[in-house]
Amino acid sequence: PLMADICHALNHPGTLSCVTAERAFLAQMGGGCLSPVAPYAEIAGDQLYLRAISFRHEMLRRTEKRAPLSDAVALGRAAAIEVGN
Repeated sequence: PLMADICHALNHPGTLSCVTAERAFLAQMGGGCLSPVAPYAEIAGDQLYLRAISFRHEMLRRTEKRAPLSDAVALGRAAAIEVGN
């Protein structure tokens, strides 16, 4: 089998949705490992639930958002905008 086939068989769609939302948040925030922001996504029923915080500008801001699993990127971006991209 091709490597892509092996990776596809190992992929967990729920985990991929969570990671996609978290990465979209970080990309929108321009954040990385040393940036004072943190997203955490998990599956809640048939929805993706994202909690995120930012300590930028010496001020704590947080949000909690839900969206369908298929809207992971939009969810991450919306959370970043809400906490002050």
